[in-house]
Formats: sequence, C-alpha cells, structure tokens
Amino acid sequence: MGRTRGFTLIELLVVIAIIAILAAILFPVFAKAREKARQSSCLSNVKQIGLGLLQYAQDFDERLPATYQWYVQGNDWPLYSWRMCVYPYVKNSQIFRCPSDNQNSGDPSGAVSMLVSYHANPWIMPGVRGTFDGSMGTITAPAETMLIFDAWNPGNWCADGNWSGGKCSATCFGGKPAGLRVDGVDISRHNGGFNACLADGHGKWYQGGSEADRSYAKYWQKTR
Repeated sequence: MGRTRGFTLIELLVVIAIIAILAAILFPVFAKAREKARQSSCLSNVKQIGLGLLQYAQDFDERLPATYQWYVQGNDWPLYSWRMCVYPYVKNSQIFRCPSDNQNSGDPSGAVSMLVSYHANPWIMPGVRGTFDGSMGTITAPAETMLIFDAWNPGNWCADGNWSGGKCSATCFGGKPAGLRVDGVDISRHNGGFNACLADGHGKWYQGGSEADRSYAKYWQKTR
C-alpha cells in the first residue's frame, strides 16, 4: 500500500489565505444584510407607534399628545411622556425599542418600565406644562411632516433635529434624530440614516445629513 499524501505547508497557507480573503469580502455584506433586516424591523416599529398616535388623536378630538405634560394639572412634577399616551393603543413595550439601538435608554417618566429608541417631533407635539395646540388639522402637509423618529439619546424629555436651534432646551439637547449631528458626529443607526413615521401614518428611511435630518420646515413644522 502506498502512503497517503497530505497537504503541504504551502498548500495549507494558500487555502487559509483564500478563506481569509473570502471572509473579508463576505462579512461586510452579511453585516449590511443583517442591518437591513433590523432597519425593516425598526420601520415596522415606528409605523405601529405612529398609527397608535393617530388612534389616540381620533379619541381626543383629532389632537396629538404633548411630548411631555403634567400628570396632575398645575404641578410641575411628576410629568408623563407621549409614550405613556400611546402605550394603551399598542400594548407592547418592545416596539419602543429599535433592534440596532445599544444605548439602553429608558422613558424618563418611568411610568412603564421599558427601553426606548424613538422620539416625537416637538414642532407638532410640543413639550409643555399646560395648554398647547396638538390639532392634526393644523398640519398642512402630513405626508411630509415627521411624527416620530429614530432618536440618539432618546431617554430625554424632548428631542429636536440635528441643528443648533429649535424647541429643545439645554437640558434635553441630546435628543436628536439618529443621523448626522450638527457638530459632524455620525450618530446614524441604519445604514447611514434613520427611520421615521410621518403624520399621515406611513414610514420612511432618511439619509443622515439630509434636509429631513437637519430640521428643515418641510419635514418638521406644522405649516408650510
């Protein structure tokens, strides 16, 4: 019987090199595909939450809740967030969590123990302690006006676009869309952008650093 011939060292090194090259090519593709699946899951979340907010508005004379509001009228504290208003309509705390969000932020009101990843547009759902105009009828372009969005640092009471001004005070400056921050820091969550639900109930992905990310009136303010 002849002796079985094995691989030489050179042959083994060539095979290992080929495997390493294939891995270097394929791993980024697999990672992007996995993130695309997470992006789709997140988009489903924001659409469900957005539809819950629209159902809330139907029950309250076509008015959206505030980003935050008194729990007891006339008292500064405690406050409750818009998520507490929409929760009875979605009845699932897990949809408030984006699968690509690793910040582990909780809702600041603490009324329901859950991790959160999304925030509300303060131009149509302002943060107040008292009366405000939450009327859906004053939104002149609902199909182009953001309702909620993927947020960086979502555990704050309020959020605003990635620009230097807006409705947020210094105490909640950190709440921003997960896009491209005004100081140039990339806080994108899904393939260079973020998901949002518009005021007509449909969901959409936006590129970080785009006009939508930068709080242009077309996407944020009630009237055009």
